[in-house]
Formats: sequence, C-alpha cells, structure tokens
Amino acid sequence: MGKECYSPAESTQEISDHKSFFPVGSEFDFVIISLVRSLPYSQINHEPDNGWLKENLGFVTDEHQINVALTRAKRGLVIIGKIS
Repeated sequence: MGKECYSPAESTQEISDHKSFFPVGSEFDFVIISLVRSLPYSQINHEPDNGWLKENLGFVTDEHQINVALTRAKRGLVIIGKIS
C-alpha cells in the first residue's frame, strides 16, 4: 500500500470554520479539532457541575457532538490537546 500525498493546490475548496457544531450530514477532507482551552486558574472549578462544564468546555461535553466531529474527516483528522 503506497502513501497518498495531498497538495493544497489540488483543492479548490475553501477552509470552513465550525466553532462548535458540524452541519448535519457534512463531510470534510480534513478535520482539525482543538481540545485546548485556556482559563485562569482562579476560574477553574475543581468539582464542576454540568452547567459549568457546558459553559466552559462547550461541545466537548456532548458525546454525540464528539462522535460527529471524529467521523466527519474523509482524508485526515488532527486532534490538538495538552497532556498536562
């Protein structure tokens, strides 16, 4: 099996920016998902309730939205996170 190379010049599609939800039935050649959030330490709730989680983590708290985000890439998926 050979490696498939992709050149941006091959694509005439524009880059779409979906900040939280993917349109129903949509697919993309490449999907980049950032799971990195920035919040001052003083605002971090160490025993968060569902309201705090939804407000500060957004779609990441919804397993259905995560499933949709992970299954929309046709050619490549990049997930950006932070270990610590």
